Amino acid sequence: MVKRAMIAGAVLSLLASGAAYGYWGTMGTGSGSAQTGTAAPLTLTPGTPTTRLYPGGSADVAVTVTNPNPYAVRVGRLALDTAQGTGGFAVDAGHAACGVASLAFATQSNGGDGWTIPANGALSLQLAGALTMTTAAANACQGATFSVYLATDRDAYAAVRNTSGLVSYWRLGADPDVADNFTGTPATALPAHTGTVATSWTTFAGTDPVLSAANRVRRSVPGWSLVHSGTAPASADYTVEADVYAATLVAGDSIGVVGRLNTSTSSYYSARYRMSDQSWHLYRTAGGTNTSLASAGATLSAGQTYRVRLDLAGTTLTLSIDGMVVATATDATLAATGRAGLQLGENGVNAAVSDSTGLHADNFRVFRNSGSAASDSAGANSGAYLGSVVQNEPGALAGDLNAAVVLNGSTGAMRVAPATGLPVGAASRSVEIWFKRSGTTDAALFSYGSASAAKLFAARLTSANNLRVWGFALDRDFTLPYPTSDNVWHHVVVTYDGGVLRVYLDGTGLTPLTATLDTTVDGSGFTVGSATGAYFFGGSLDEVAVYSQVLSPATITDHYRAGRGT
Repeated sequence: MVKRAMIAGAVLSLLASGAAYGYWGTMGTGSGSAQTGTAAPLTLTPGTPTTRLYPGGSADVAVTVTNPNPYAVRVGRLALDTAQGTGGFAVDAGHAACGVASLAFATQSNGGDGWTIPANGALSLQLAGALTMTTAAANACQGATFSVYLATDRDAYAAVRNTSGLVSYWRLGADPDVADNFTGTPATALPAHTGTVATSWTTFAGTDPVLSAANRVRRSVPGWSLVHSGTAPASADYTVEADVYAATLVAGDSIGVVGRLNTSTSSYYSARYRMSDQSWHLYRTAGGTNTSLASAGATLSAGQTYRVRLDLAGTTLTLSIDGMVVATATDATLAATGRAGLQLGENGVNAAVSDSTGLHADNFRVFRNSGSAASDSAGANSGAYLGSVVQNEPGALAGDLNAAVVLNGSTGAMRVAPATGLPVGAASRSVEIWFKRSGTTDAALFSYGSASAAKLFAARLTSANNLRVWGFALDRDFTLPYPTSDNVWHHVVVTYDGGVLRVYLDGTGLTPLTATLDTTVDGSGFTVGSATGAYFFGGSLDEVAVYSQVLSPATITDHYRAGRGT
């Protein structure tokens, strides 16, 4: 586990007291502390446990995490810091005979979603059943005060923001206004479930869907379900998306996302798949009538997941699957903001599904329409998307809801022009980026400088196993230790110290190569996803950062592990 300096060392004290042998209740509070990191430290403040701890039992751990930083911080997991105390625990001096061998703390991750601590804010957590005590607990433990030392995974966003020399940082995505990963107790009715971000659910028509054992959502009985989020989008222009998992293919089944649902008129747009004709559809539902505005045939495969997305921008409706546009339509019928949600099944069609059969939904998101802007979260180099891009697709960082961008491989890119503060000449620098692709064509990750000998600084994937640091008539090829065209996320860092180029793939350094660069920035600025108007990248890109120094191997490994949540 990678411990985060700003939280590591926080202590949570649980006061135990009581008169009965072998049974006592936790009833007090303690104090939290934190060691100083490179940014203002988070603090952990213990709350008052509301459950009782006894031999063979468990107790909730109540804690408030406070974030004094001007940006949100992600906490992926809370776990014991075994480097402190005795295996992460301590007992007060008056109860030394108690020992701590009977205690255990279960690592907490909020069902894999982690937690977001708001900027200049706090989040109170109730870690249900996190602390347990075995039946071997000594009688001497009655009345003892236990300290539980907690540490957390390093937050990838904070790791980048707090790295010295950061010039610019493009996240290439936004945080969702609404999110639900459907983590919860199996068979829970969706309206009784609280989502990950600003999500409660209302069943508008049909029956309540339920959570599955695999932390997805499905219909509970034959028929249909039309549900909407309790949080209304800020405007009528937004994106609704979700994963569709095909457990099996059931005749008559259907599933998709819904936008601009008017609960007064029962009208809405939807992007959904119908087993009856094996097609994705853009639908308008109004006055009890379903009208297909556009469609695209597709055969689903059992056991596979598909990302369905409905973009609403004025009168333009767009349906995308796995980041690729498959259908568009123009319709002015429904202009009000309405609600976003899910449609599972079809009214009047009684196809039954279960945890192991049918079409299920997962990872629901609502994003506001951010236009073509690509903001720089660390500097003054905000840019714009060019060509064909799909914004706010699932991102690279584990436990982080912030999204990524998908480029089409022929016109899509992000450009900052002009760009300021970039390292030039032979100055030290580092550029890091996350990418995911399945193709092997020559594709640029980033580029800046000018198109003349040694004046450019760019990185291109020239094949599945080769990365070229391109200086324009000054090339250095790095052989990658494994193919990167496997459609999974990879982390690349390129550094230059004035004489030596180094490339790191997924936290591991490759053999360095010498080079003499004289990078000169022209009006083309800094580009992500292409170079010199060519070498367009096809796939997903995320989390691009430029530094005015050479990142150390330890820092690069830390960034990679933080991004992977390991």
